[in-house]
Amino acid sequence: MDKEFRRSLSFTYLVILTCVLVFVTMSMGMLIVERSDEALKKLMKDQMLSISDTAASMIDGDTLEALGPEDEGTPEYAEVMDTLTHFRDNMNTTYIYCLRDAGDGSFTYGIDPSLENKAEFGAPAVVTDALIEASEGRSAATDLPYTNEYGRFYSSYSPVMDSDGNVAGIVAADFAAEWFDRQVKALERTTYMMGVLALFMGIALVYFITRKNRKQLRIVKGQLNELAENVDTLMIEMGAPSDERSRYEERIKSELFDEGIDSLGEVILDMTEELHEQIEVVRRQAYVDGLTGVKNKSAYLDKVSELEESAIRGEADYAVVVFDLNGLKEINDSFGHECGDLALADAARVLSEAFGKENVYRIGGDEYIAVAEHLTEEMIKDCFAVIDSATEEINSRERDYVYPLGISRGYAVYDPDTDGDYTEVFRRADFMMYDDKEAYYKRVGDRRRRNRR
Repeated sequence: MDKEFRRSLSFTYLVILTCVLVFVTMSMGMLIVERSDEALKKLMKDQMLSISDTAASMIDGDTLEALGPEDEGTPEYAEVMDTLTHFRDNMNTTYIYCLRDAGDGSFTYGIDPSLENKAEFGAPAVVTDALIEASEGRSAATDLPYTNEYGRFYSSYSPVMDSDGNVAGIVAADFAAEWFDRQVKALERTTYMMGVLALFMGIALVYFITRKNRKQLRIVKGQLNELAENVDTLMIEMGAPSDERSRYEERIKSELFDEGIDSLGEVILDMTEELHEQIEVVRRQAYVDGLTGVKNKSAYLDKVSELEESAIRGEADYAVVVFDLNGLKEINDSFGHECGDLALADAARVLSEAFGKENVYRIGGDEYIAVAEHLTEEMIKDCFAVIDSATEEINSRERDYVYPLGISRGYAVYDPDTDGDYTEVFRRADFMMYDDKEAYYKRVGDRRRRNRR
């Protein structure tokens, strides 16, 4: 009687465990598809914006604003054309070109280095919400594809500012919608296949467990081993370190080797935990700038929204510090873009040392912002002293670029009595930064940029 009771209890336990496996597998599959899709789209939009932001930062706004079709062949026209041509030839863009705001809600094409389907200077361009946002001074990318006479595209737009801080033009980078959608669908296919496979594994598990046969149980564990390998494949695709994957494989194999039925539950829990961790890895990657390791523009926009909400609640207490790497264009032109990237990484390292890596954001080609709560003016000045000491140390040693590393800066502390929103705080900090940049170029004797901001 006791033996029959134990068999019945064991069977019930196995059925419940199997149902849990099927439910967890289906839930995790749906969650992974949704989160991975969102993370990949965000990463790709950040890459698009990084290209247009960098190109825009290398173009002189005063020069661009003054150029017309009649200036083709002049040195100024050729300088802008060369910059766009570099990105056309070296980046994964379909088209990259300049646009102008006609002032009546419409936009026209400007300088276009395209070899084929070159847009005529002054021809009307398709207007998108992201383009309108860029005309207001904020870089933006389209969330959905749009169609014009040249094809179907996702696009990113970055403003080119003149010396007065006004939008002089817009750099647009077009990416073929087929390329963008192909990247997203590739990840979706992999995730869906894993979900379907895991579901069939769960169904097969129910079938085999009901037969209450030890041999069949071993087959089930073999299928779980295959599922564990698929999880390992997902870890590889998401860039998990090799030592982390090795620990996962050893743990799962050890549990699958256990002849006891209880080990199945441990396998399920371990795989569920690993999938959660990989989703978190994708989420972190979506908020990190790949070149410098500090937070990117997506993370910055989320932080701004958080501060705006805290201001509405009357709880805001923060400071904004705006930075600009001096001489990036000169470094790129004189020593190459690899040295320019080294200078950007050095600047990020210095700012992280001063303000903490968790508070530093790279929002454009050579633009950084530090946003921190409960940061006073005295604390900011102490951080500036750290920056000055660190840059002096960098400039004193040998490195691949000899142009002195200089970081212009400006700051503003939120004042609830005078600041209506975050934009007003940022604007005060930005104006101070431009004044500091002008003073910097006067000190280093760069006459060409002495009167620019």
